[in-house]
Amino acid sequence: MADTMYDLIIIGGGPAGLTASLYAARGGLQTLVIEKSEVGGNAARIDHLANYPGFAPSQDGAQLMRTMFEQAEKFGAVFSNERAQNIFIENDKITIFCSSDNFFQSKTLLIASGNSPKRHPIAGEERFVGHGISYCATCDGAFFRGKTVVVAGVDNAALEESLFLAQMAEKVYLIADAKEGASNLDADLVKQAKSKANISWVWQRHVVEIVGEDKVDGVKLDNGQELSTDGVFFIKANDAASALYASIVNTDDKGYIITDQNMTSSVKNIFAAGDVRSKGLRQVITAAADGAIAADSIRKYLQRK
Repeated sequence: MADTMYDLIIIGGGPAGLTASLYAARGGLQTLVIEKSEVGGNAARIDHLANYPGFAPSQDGAQLMRTMFEQAEKFGAVFSNERAQNIFIENDKITIFCSSDNFFQSKTLLIASGNSPKRHPIAGEERFVGHGISYCATCDGAFFRGKTVVVAGVDNAALEESLFLAQMAEKVYLIADAKEGASNLDADLVKQAKSKANISWVWQRHVVEIVGEDKVDGVKLDNGQELSTDGVFFIKANDAASALYASIVNTDDKGYIITDQNMTSSVKNIFAAGDVRSKGLRQVITAAADGAIAADSIRKYLQRK
């Protein structure tokens, strides 16, 4: 509450926020984490986290996030289940107003609110998340080695992910809700994708339903056609969870917060880490690394004050 002046408030309890809270609290900073839903964010919904070093063959995302939370709490980080709704800055003091009518004050702010896939309501999608539905080929592609997958998307990211999946999947269906020759597609990526014998293009169609019992067995298209598949990758632009901050810090053309290598934003006492930050690779491990760097930068910033 307002009677406490925190050294650091972190908005977002995913891997970036949890790692930052661990490092900050362990470094002696009075730290509050504000998380609107479950601790762990999107990472907590990963059933098999196979590319996080140190766990073989894989780690349950929810368990890893719980462990991070327990570590941070052990060193004194405080957690509040709130939704941040407004931010007010005056004389280097940051006030966070929340949906519960609570407000919190701090000397610094770390934005680690992640991002969310832009998902249209498709029948069966939510049911099969983690059981054949994915939003990241880099994260989950290895689970579909030698299998058939569908990539639903019609931008350069979808082409890049299709090319990545084609290296391991037996067959890749690329479902493009556009006319062949769409001008927004990179010509070189199109050429590469068309040269792959195991990539089949389906133009001017989109997925309307995911079919299966305990796992994905196929997809139904808008013309009634059904395709058998072991997995579906929805590769669409994500929403950076940064609308709250767009008027405060500089963002790129996709809404991601621009920082320097120390995770400092355009405002000296506001930092950003994880998937909300403008960068190339968004993985659990890169989010955790961002969080550690941010906490160290915040500690040094406060020492200079």
